[in-house]
Amino acid sequence: MNDGNLAMPIHREIPQSGQRRENHEDLSERVRQLLRVAAMLGLAFRISDVAHLLQETAATLSPVVDEALRSGVLRDQGERLVFSDPATRRRVLDQTPSAVMHALRSDIDRMLGDRVGPPVVVTPTLGEILRDYAPEKAPAVVRGLALHKGPAAAEAVVAELLGTGDSQPLDAEIGCVAAHVLLWSGRPREASDLAERVLRAGAARPPVIDQARAAQLLAQRVQGGARPAKHPPCAPDDRCGSAKAAETAAKIVRAELCWNDGKLSDGLRLACEAAEEASGTPSAWLLLPWLSDVDKLVAVGHTDAAGPALRRAMRTIEADRLHAHAGLIEAKHANMLLRDGQLAAAAERASTAITLCREAGASLVAARALATLAGTALRQGDLHSASGYIAEYRAAQEASAALPSPQYDWVELRLIAERDGPREALGQLRGRLTGLTDSAAVFAEEPGAAAFLVRLGLAGGDGDLAELASSRAEQLAAAHPQFPVLTIASAHARGLLDGSRTQLARAAVDHRDTWAAACAAMDLESLPTAQLVNRAGPGPIDGPSPPIAAEPSRAGWVPWSQLTERETAVAQLAAEGLTNQQIATRIRVSPHTVNYHLRGVFRKLNVRSRVELARQVH
Repeated sequence: MNDGNLAMPIHREIPQSGQRRENHEDLSERVRQLLRVAAMLGLAFRISDVAHLLQETAATLSPVVDEALRSGVLRDQGERLVFSDPATRRRVLDQTPSAVMHALRSDIDRMLGDRVGPPVVVTPTLGEILRDYAPEKAPAVVRGLALHKGPAAAEAVVAELLGTGDSQPLDAEIGCVAAHVLLWSGRPREASDLAERVLRAGAARPPVIDQARAAQLLAQRVQGGARPAKHPPCAPDDRCGSAKAAETAAKIVRAELCWNDGKLSDGLRLACEAAEEASGTPSAWLLLPWLSDVDKLVAVGHTDAAGPALRRAMRTIEADRLHAHAGLIEAKHANMLLRDGQLAAAAERASTAITLCREAGASLVAARALATLAGTALRQGDLHSASGYIAEYRAAQEASAALPSPQYDWVELRLIAERDGPREALGQLRGRLTGLTDSAAVFAEEPGAAAFLVRLGLAGGDGDLAELASSRAEQLAAAHPQFPVLTIASAHARGLLDGSRTQLARAAVDHRDTWAAACAAMDLESLPTAQLVNRAGPGPIDGPSPPIAAEPSRAGWVPWSQLTERETAVAQLAAEGLTNQQIATRIRVSPHTVNYHLRGVFRKLNVRSRVELARQVH
């Protein structure tokens, strides 16, 4: 095929367009006869109907069907067979004499009329209607389907439209929309290939070229993973004219590259500029999932600016009726709530985000929400659930259906350290999770990351890791004095490494992240014996290791290190308002066991009620 053919790779199992037989003379006469009858029945059909019209049985047709499937002309879809490419069916119909078509139509009418029950009406598909009667409206319809019902709803229509239009600009426009739909649904490689075909076609209008270039840049970013190549993307195509989607997409990619390379100010600036450019523009629907300004503002402690940025994105979604993007907003809300220590609310928002994304087929955003759920479960001491969420987002990553983020490796490292101990965590850090300590994004997005790595290094006898983590945090803080959150994280890590009460006390009070503040407080309490620890936590030798879930108040350091991991999990859940029965269900013990642990918590923390407990936690 020539470069202008924009056949869409919607179905993964279909042979590539260059491999599919375009010359029907290569097929046997029996297969061509089957295709002629099947084409009259529609894009999808039952073998039994074809057998009836040919006065055969399904058994005698079986070898013919096998040949058609092997050729790639048809594919199996459960109870029906379907033409792999709608254009193939159209060619079969075009090559069928009018008299034969008339006779076959009469046979089909009689067959349907003889059936018991209500008549079966063969109606054209939406793609066929758009192609044959309203081709100029096809791009808008596909875009509307993607936005209101999700990318999955748009894919079948796109498959029927691509490669069958009469004008090259229309085909290119559908191809461009399809590229963004594929990217959004977690298929970046196919999206990039399709965008490249649009660009090579050369006959598209400037806005179409612009959006195709944007899809290509964003797809390459997703394929690059959490640590992409450290070079800026190519400049936007000169053929884009005055359109700005590709320019904004390039800015989004450069923001991520700067952020991962430790140039946080540049990364934040570019991300905020891209968000401002995308809001309220015709390209907002395709750029919105990639905007990271809210996440970066939260990371550097500018929560006062993150709120308005999130509300601006919400206004864009409501004004343009971008309903399929609703899961994106929920995911960002969940991340903010987790940083603030509102675990129950964070879990609820993240679960809602996953449900909305899955309903829409927006796999990329769902993976990031799963990481938030895993992080929430870790803080609640629910290692079993955390492990399940991690397995889910790892599966999405393997299929390239996940927004790039260092969070995936970071959350899993914490789980391994808590569940399997520091030596196993260090082994994974040197192997499968290698490179995590080189990512500036981890130190920027997780205020407790540097101290955690110091703690892990000390626990596992890896002093080099402890020193490296502290030095990385200090370098990042020195390069960005305008972000106090980095200075606090650096002081925490260095204070733990050097045994400095002053630095740990400062970190425990100043940390805005509740988990990091809790860890700093426990590091301070365990300081007399903190030079030798037995796990990836700040607990002393022969004492309980500090639980991930603990989040004491910043005003006074309650002795959380006295609690066992089970007691801490129970205390956290009770402070969130769960009943004994609900806690028992969550951590898989009996209500009597929950009551026993609560009595121990009340005694050790010197509290007399759940109300007092909640005040200490929050």
